[in-house]
Amino acid sequence: MSINIRKKHVAWTSVIVISLALLGIAVGQYAGGGPVPLIVGHPLHVTDIHDDQKLAGISHNVWFGQVDAKTSQVEDKDDEPYTLYSVTVLESLKGTLPAQVAVVQYGVDFSNGTKYRVEGDPDLLEAGKSYLFVTRTNAAGDKHTVVPGVGNLPLDVAKRADRSTVLESDDANRLRIRFQDAIDNQIEYDPNEGEGPAEGDGTGASHNSSN
Repeated sequence: MSINIRKKHVAWTSVIVISLALLGIAVGQYAGGGPVPLIVGHPLHVTDIHDDQKLAGISHNVWFGQVDAKTSQVEDKDDEPYTLYSVTVLESLKGTLPAQVAVVQYGVDFSNGTKYRVEGDPDLLEAGKSYLFVTRTNAAGDKHTVVPGVGNLPLDVAKRADRSTVLESDDANRLRIRFQDAIDNQIEYDPNEGEGPAEGDGTGASHNSSN
């Protein structure tokens, strides 16, 4: 079976464009043995998000947090499917945040068993886990969106670990040094530079898949 689907480009807070390539790819199994299809979103980044200084430059906030719970999800396949989480802020490296924030991650486990993920960001956030977050804030200031693939770095600590355990962990210390340096030397995004999408981020207008 051949699938040829025109990809729709949508904006991620005016900085990242995501193309939704609807691919009928079996990535798992239902309990009954049937395939679980995957919808893959291909982000087109206006800057090199794998350069920490540029990543810091496009972010509004860089911070450590612990996921309290998944609170909701938006299952709109024609737009930007996302999951919303309540997250406790443990330490802020850039920007000012309240004690608890709402975090958006592009990616959904649909009620029909289909999964939507952004390329490079295969794992949804898990309740109880702690992360280094790199986020941008929406216009209303009430939601903080993870930069796909690089803005939710998990820490190797136990779930629901206390604040001091998380922040004194080897992972937190390593990431704190890394990102504080990036923030101190951040490169602000200049839309007039015309850097364009990074190579390999999926710039094609259509996608083919066959089974």
